[in-house]
Amino acid sequence: MTKKINVFINKIRILFSEDGSAVKAGIYYFICQILVSGLSFISTPIFSRVMDKTSYGLFSNFAAWESILIPIVTLNLKQTVAKSKYDYPDKNDTFISSILALSSTVTVLFYIIIEFNKAYFIQFFNMDIQYIRILFFYLLLSPAFLYQQLQYRIYNKYKLFVFYSILSTFVRMGLSVVLVLIMDDKFAGRVYGYVIPAVILYLIIYISIWKRGKRIDPDCCKYALGRAIPLIPAALSSTLLTSSDQIMITEFCGSDQTALYVIAYSVSSIASVIWNAMSHAWGPWFYDRLDAEKFDDIKENSQKYQWGYAFIMSCIMLIEPEIVLIMGGRAYQETIWVMPPVVLAMICQFYYSFYFNVEYFYGKMYVISIGTILAAATNLVLNFIFIPQFGYIAAAYTTLVGYLVMVIYHFSIVKFVLKKSFVYDNKQFLKTFLLLTVVQIIVAALYLNIVVRYIIIAIYAMIILRVVWKKRAEIIAIVQNNVLKKK
Repeated sequence: MTKKINVFINKIRILFSEDGSAVKAGIYYFICQILVSGLSFISTPIFSRVMDKTSYGLFSNFAAWESILIPIVTLNLKQTVAKSKYDYPDKNDTFISSILALSSTVTVLFYIIIEFNKAYFIQFFNMDIQYIRILFFYLLLSPAFLYQQLQYRIYNKYKLFVFYSILSTFVRMGLSVVLVLIMDDKFAGRVYGYVIPAVILYLIIYISIWKRGKRIDPDCCKYALGRAIPLIPAALSSTLLTSSDQIMITEFCGSDQTALYVIAYSVSSIASVIWNAMSHAWGPWFYDRLDAEKFDDIKENSQKYQWGYAFIMSCIMLIEPEIVLIMGGRAYQETIWVMPPVVLAMICQFYYSFYFNVEYFYGKMYVISIGTILAAATNLVLNFIFIPQFGYIAAAYTTLVGYLVMVIYHFSIVKFVLKKSFVYDNKQFLKTFLLLTVVQIIVAALYLNIVVRYIIIAIYAMIILRVVWKKRAEIIAIVQNNVLKKK
């Protein structure tokens, strides 16, 4: 393992060596994601202690419906932004304003349907009508923020990306904490604090996009619909795979068990946070190399990418019980047993994204959707069978099975349909995933053996410090050349 760590750090400068800005962007994205997630993690222990489990579970249900509805009411148009850099390089601002108009129109139409059928949807969402209205107002404006972030990302305008991300998260979390502390209705305070700052910022960005884009281009709309609509089932299924657990636990077991599951999922989703941070830099670089057919570059650097991720994940696995204690307190300590399968599910998400990126670039939209629908259907069926019997713990294992199905399916498509699996070292991917699985099993077995686990943590920390000290000059050079140095 030490040798792999040395190789990863020793060659990090080579990664994206033909474009130093990619390294710079990657570091900024990673720091941004850690700061944004850090704010969330800092506030989570406050919410879990100040809010009762019922209120905490109700807000989790609100957030879950937000995730599920976004790809539907926006037609999943965010999926078209990355490729628009290559297909509409001269009028990308017009492209963004066009898809924003499309998503807004569809959101309004969905809201009108709900207003005419309030009684049904109140029961369907398990939410009062006032919160449904708040949710849809938020969904109307939030695509502006999302599209703007994605546009900044593909053009490596990472400083603006970082600014918007941190500002939005800081204000939302700050106001949420204040309102939850001072309001008697903790659920309402959490919702208002989450929504009000966001819609103000999103409205400003919404207007800014229209000032730059100026119009709706029918050609852009047609292109976006052609690429996005086939992916709606995939996006919805992917969201169901991650969010349906919370909704179904609320339905079968009540809000209290949903709160327990959400705490465990929040801790385990650190894996997803790290993946998102790294993928912000990896995605644009990968598409550029795939477009240029530089397959050897992709194979070489994907290895360093996945080993870096594996190293970080093994560190997190060792301190999972402590993170749960910090995030939820002793009232949520039982949720540590949910974490191993959910962490492994997040790791599956990381590996399936490699193959998803290939399918997306080559335009296999319907093929992508079929695989994600299959995985979500597997998860939903297993949830219906096992959650009523075993409670929230079962949802963690059904999610893992769903993500395993997704990895196998997308790998099969890339290998047998696209015949592009050669761009990755698939055997090495499998070995690394199995290694992480073994590490997670061993660590879970040591959850209650604090002495042995702390000894392992100490050894791991010494290895990290030794490697960092040995490579200190190179690390300092990377930071100076790619972060502190002006563009």
